[in-house]
Amino acid sequence: LLDVKMPNMDGIEAIGKLKSDYPDIRVLILTMYDDEHFILHLMEAGASGYLVKNTDPEEIKKAIHAVVENGYYFSDLVSSVMLKTLVSKNIAKPKFKPEIKLTDKEKEVLQLICAEHTNAEIGQKLFLSPRTIEGIRSSLLERIGVRNTAGLVLYAVKQGIYKEGEG
Repeated sequence: LLDVKMPNMDGIEAIGKLKSDYPDIRVLILTMYDDEHFILHLMEAGASGYLVKNTDPEEIKKAIHAVVENGYYFSDLVSSVMLKTLVSKNIAKPKFKPEIKLTDKEKEVLQLICAEHTNAEIGQKLFLSPRTIEGIRSSLLERIGVRNTAGLVLYAVKQGIYKEGEG
């Protein structure tokens, strides 16, 4: 759990250092800043989720559990900022690997990831174990050439695999 503005280092620097030292670490941002530039830069830096400090305590609890279980949490604010940015094309085009052929199962898992389902929920819907879903997620990260779940979501939206309101 990390804030954006801290005395010795800002959140973006802190995430960079944490990810460098501990690549699998999950970082949930809890801050007073709801500016889309902060959100986009921190998600791009590798944040697993982003919440503002006036968030309901139950949602904070839900976010912590989602980050632990799933690896990410996108609040409504983060989802809308990311989708708005994608639609307006204000971000640099990611360097996805060309012509990736995803199976129907991979597309289905990707759609459910975008809809914020946990590995357990996805497994239950698709009659697969959460470990299998975790393996599919890892494979997607590697094949698509992105570093985190935010990258998977960007890819899915850009490729038309996921549209807001699905899942």
